[in-house]
Amino acid sequence: MALFADEILQDALSEITLRDPTFLERQSVGFPPIPALVERYRATPLFAAWDDAAIEQRLTAGLAAVFESGVRSAEEAGPQGRLAAVIGDSIMDGLAAEVGAVALQAPPRRAEPLAKILQEEYSAKTTPDGVNYLVREKGERWLLVVNAIGIPLYVWSRLLGDSQHDYRILVVESETADLIAGGMRSDADLASDVGRIVAALDAERIEAIDVVGWCSGGRVAVQLAADQPERVLSLALISTSLRGVPGSDAKATQFEEDIGGIFDSVNRAPETGDFLSELLVNSSKLAQPPTDDAMLFRLPAREHASALTAPLSTGNYLRNYCRRMVQDKAHPTGEALSRIRAPILAIAGSHDHIISNDHTWATLKAHAKAVQGAAVNGAGHYAHDLQYPYFRLMLDAFTRGRPFAAARVETL
Repeated sequence: MALFADEILQDALSEITLRDPTFLERQSVGFPPIPALVERYRATPLFAAWDDAAIEQRLTAGLAAVFESGVRSAEEAGPQGRLAAVIGDSIMDGLAAEVGAVALQAPPRRAEPLAKILQEEYSAKTTPDGVNYLVREKGERWLLVVNAIGIPLYVWSRLLGDSQHDYRILVVESETADLIAGGMRSDADLASDVGRIVAALDAERIEAIDVVGWCSGGRVAVQLAADQPERVLSLALISTSLRGVPGSDAKATQFEEDIGGIFDSVNRAPETGDFLSELLVNSSKLAQPPTDDAMLFRLPAREHASALTAPLSTGNYLRNYCRRMVQDKAHPTGEALSRIRAPILAIAGSHDHIISNDHTWATLKAHAKAVQGAAVNGAGHYAHDLQYPYFRLMLDAFTRGRPFAAARVETL
């Protein structure tokens, strides 16, 4: 395989080991026969112009590289079939990128520690009113990153530390949480977050900016785009829950049902927050290793697992988090969506068990004027991290008004 194609493939294989270093030691992967794979890819528009011999040659070389990397092949197709499809798609995408058919960039290595990235490439600033924010001192195109409420910033390390893009990144501290460490020091509402972002935009005299919001940060990004239509050029929403917004009858995920019950319980009886905080943090440490690819795809990178419990990590944090999440659910986000002028891109993970992709997509279509959606095969709730090359592919194309395509990306 060519070097670039091998880098794409190795990055895809690293998604597995970053979630569970032992998964490939415990599991084998059943790949369909090469002729069946050739037929599959030959039938897709992206590879329609390729002849069978070319596809077969590339798949053969790619699978050889997979096995050289230590992946064990099952005797027949079937076990871990979804993982086999992700690997096959990654092989084809990497090779298509070599000839310019897919606009994937060579994936950067996992970033340096966030503290080093911020020290070398970012300036820490404060508005006259005391709002803290970070600005990347490189790049030409302004990009606002709105993190999930209460989550430490290092889950964005790949974007923040990627030297290949031209985004001048802006990250604004929420009143609820430390900008770097996360947590939930208050239950300040969504309007407070929007106001603080506007203050930073004013301080930097930013007249036009692209916006990306992840998870609960997506609702903040939506309201900002509605309130600042002259400034927001585009809005990308990654795995954003729109529960509470009318427009879809799709069922909630089990996670949404469970966490909603916790919110209600703590809000009714705040004294339970300390006990439930300890229970939630400890239970997250006892998760069993995944036994199949569907379970694997749900997981974050193991290095980020503790970060995801930051807003739940003390009783006071959990009480603040519960109040804030209930407030956000009742916020008139549907009305805000209807006022957005900028185009919206909804980025989903095919195996996101945190939110209902069906609900989010149907709700966006019911309220937004210009929306498109895409799901990354084999991704969970963390496409901006584990599937970073595909996130960059979609973000770069979307912010510049260009179409995008890849074998691992399904258009919604």
